[in-house]
Amino acid sequence: MIAPGGRLVALAASRKVLQWPPTLGVGTVFEACADEKLLTEGAAIATSILGCGLFELELIRESEGFSAIDLNPRAYGQIRFEAETRGRSALPMVRMCHRRGRVCVASRR
Repeated sequence: MIAPGGRLVALAASRKVLQWPPTLGVGTVFEACADEKLLTEGAAIATSILGCGLFELELIRESEGFSAIDLNPRAYGQIRFEAETRGRSALPMVRMCHRRGRVCVASRR
């Protein structure tokens, strides 16, 4: 989540474990990911392109780092996973506060 002014206020990552159909499809199983390089590179890409708001950035790992393959400036399908994964993030609450013009300090469980 990027606040007005470009400040990153919440960030979470997940890794696609399974998809259907298997060769090229929609993600069906995800797991939490705490790869600092992925988070840093993803945040830099998103903040350089988007003004503010909630986003989903899909990256693929390559030999030199990560490449962006999809950027959606909106809530995304597995946001419930992020919200319910113990200790991860409070993205839905942060988004609600942002949309109402309020500052939200998200706490972790």
